[in-house]
Amino acid sequence: MSTFHNKIVLITGGASGIGKLMALLALKKGAKVIIWDINKEKIDETIAEYQSFGEIKGYCLDITDLFAVKKTADELKKKPWKRFYFD
Repeated sequence: MSTFHNKIVLITGGASGIGKLMALLALKKGAKVIIWDINKEKIDETIAEYQSFGEIKGYCLDITDLFAVKKTADELKKKPWKRFYFD
């Protein structure tokens, strides 16, 4: 069976629709999930709903804004990935 154990999955549009479903599937396969979405309220709802399945974090940004994408990606690169950054 395929697994994402010890993998980090970034899903854009992860707080609704297909993105939200993909986040759940990745969590169930053992991935640590980061969701990017434009709707902060939906991000918070998704995290609350899915946190029992595994490690999930969300960032609110508009992925059509290249500056916002670069800024958020740069923030993620600074995280201690060996132990991830979920506290």
